Amino acid sequence: VGNIDFDVPEQKVVEELSTVGKVVSFRMMYDKNTGKSKGYGFCEYESPLVAETAMKTLKIQFNGRPVKINYAENDLPSRIRDSAPKPLQVDNIIRALDTFDKDNLKEVIDFCKKMAVDQPSQLRSSAPW
Repeated sequence: VGNIDFDVPEQKVVEELSTVGKVVSFRMMYDKNTGKSKGYGFCEYESPLVAETAMKTLKIQFNGRPVKINYAENDLPSRIRDSAPKPLQVDNIIRALDTFDKDNLKEVIDFCKKMAVDQPSQLRSSAPW
């Protein structure tokens, strides 16, 4: 999570990131000499689906600065890409979707519909898009 305004408290960032699902952990990075925020941090969501939803749908701004949400280098997608596809875990998907409120669930469904039209091969494979 990058481009975070330096004056925004960590808890406020977590609150905004939590609007799409449960944040398991968040670590804001601070300058060891000054103790001030470096403007970025690392967020771990309860599931890859929630993380993907955050990347695709969250539009967070603090003090006019748009926050950037991406996977960290060497994170989950590269490991998934390098390994064989795993069977779909429907129960995990259901549990993850149960954590969404009505508006966020609609965004996920709209995103899946768009993917089905624009990039159907990505949905058929278990590789991340």
